[in-house]
Amino acid sequence: MIRTTEGYNGWTNYETWLVNLWLVNEYNIYSIVQDITTVEELKDIVFGICRLDEFTGLLYDLLSTALQSVNFEEIFKALKEE
Repeated sequence: MIRTTEGYNGWTNYETWLVNLWLVNEYNIYSIVQDITTVEELKDIVFGICRLDEFTGLLYDLLSTALQSVNFEEIFKALKEE
């Protein structure tokens, strides 16, 4: 894993890279995100996939903290450039 203060593999951070990886490598998800028109729609899809409401305690804190680190605007821009 290549973590630096400048980002991760060309992305803002590891969390952003990882979410993008899942979005573009899962066919069913990728076909959905191709039609989105706003960053908010993208966030809704990712948060829906993660189902935060099903977690409590440590798992909720870890997952919500990781998701807060995601640069959804960067992912949205990359999806629209494809």
